[in-house]
Amino acid sequence: MLRRKDYKWIRKWIALSLCMGFSLSGCGKQAETVTDYGTTSDTGENTSGSSARTEEKTEIEEDTGDTSDISSGDWRKISEQLGGTQLTYEKDFSIGQMPAKISADYELNDSETLPVWRVHAITEDRIHEKEIVQKFFGDTASEVRREIGLNDARMAYDLCEEYFYENGGNDEPGEVKLSFPAWVDEETCFLHTWEGKYHNLDYQLSIVWFSGEKSKKIAFGPKKWGDAIDMFSCERVGLVSQMDIGPGYDLTLGHDFNKLAAELENHYQASNEEIESVLSSFLTNQLYLKQPSDMLYPKVIASEKAGLYQAAEKDDQPFELLFYRSGDARSDRSDDYVLNGYLSCISEDLSGQSYIVLTQNGVFTKNEGSFYVTDHGVIAGSAKIYYDFEECLTDRTRLLSFESSMACLQENVSQELDMSKVTGNQLKIEQISFGYYLVPDSDKENEFYLLPAWSGWISCYNNGWMGIGNIIQNAVDGRTVVINYNTK
Repeated sequence: MLRRKDYKWIRKWIALSLCMGFSLSGCGKQAETVTDYGTTSDTGENTSGSSARTEEKTEIEEDTGDTSDISSGDWRKISEQLGGTQLTYEKDFSIGQMPAKISADYELNDSETLPVWRVHAITEDRIHEKEIVQKFFGDTASEVRREIGLNDARMAYDLCEEYFYENGGNDEPGEVKLSFPAWVDEETCFLHTWEGKYHNLDYQLSIVWFSGEKSKKIAFGPKKWGDAIDMFSCERVGLVSQMDIGPGYDLTLGHDFNKLAAELENHYQASNEEIESVLSSFLTNQLYLKQPSDMLYPKVIASEKAGLYQAAEKDDQPFELLFYRSGDARSDRSDDYVLNGYLSCISEDLSGQSYIVLTQNGVFTKNEGSFYVTDHGVIAGSAKIYYDFEECLTDRTRLLSFESSMACLQENVSQELDMSKVTGNQLKIEQISFGYYLVPDSDKENEFYLLPAWSGWISCYNNGWMGIGNIIQNAVDGRTVVINYNTK
């Protein structure tokens, strides 16, 4: 587990790296000191952490060079710091008499920036229910204290359904339930649904909050889709792209969906930058969400590799919104459909990097959400939020090279692994990945830092490979953050 002095070190590292260009040196556990940011090689690599342990320093040494290097133009993108995008490493070593091996084969998602963020959990004072309802409905707001059904707003309906089943909904086996409670107050959570006029249209909004995991869910949308795009009697919407991936709502069409959409012109011709601006403003001003712009994907496609959404590049065909009349769900006439807008998302990563072993009170946590953006603005959406992003401490974090990081990983496991957890006669470290790790601030409750780190899975052999746990290592200096042991 993290120790108090480790929290102090985190704050020192952040403050000094920003102000003076310093970094810690060496791998493994060290005294709580901050040393020179590291000798910079001809290629610009941060060489302060190496496979050979450097001499420990006992005081802060001032950098005699230019202290603006954190934000200066000489900062290099992640792949140049690590040594490429296809990162492989393999080495045999031993821990005492036990043979061990480290094996890495990692494909890096490159990025021009690598920020460090200070974030805050969604505590009760950050739900902002009253303010959000006022923004949407003003004096027209009313509580929905009944069951919500298929004739209500689809987004709100889906969230009520999700809440019902996640909180022990006791439907009879085989029963198809078509309506769900829209207003529930419980000791550790609540579901509140509101309705009213939003831009003079009938809208509904649902808000969920869980006190235990400190998270909130928000879903909103029109009761009739056609009202939101000025299309008479349009009541359904689907997602379309050129990728052969299952579409969204109510798409039981008996013809080629993509071919149909190809005959239509999207009513919303906007660049990624324009859509991002619309979405960012909406999240901030309408939903009171603090979200970095590099986590917003204005136009998205489905990622076959990850099974998730990812940003649409220049030549990609993003998910577009296809609206169609309720009575013409199987029509093959293009006049019965309107193509207007795009699916936009809060990304599940930060600067292209995933979260690794990201937990808060033992719960896997990351912000995520999807929104429908048309020529009428953001007309519907849903999100699950664990954190407000409070402050970007730097967007140019310096990293050890991949080779140096793997050497440190080997050294850290050799010196810090609790051998009483090892029941076999061989050891291996694999499933190496790069991303962000959530580190709590010991002095400020509900505040955390998102820091770049490496993760590796540790296993031992005893009539088969058995997992011991995973190690999280700071990607800046090679220091172990924590070893999470398998409790099974």
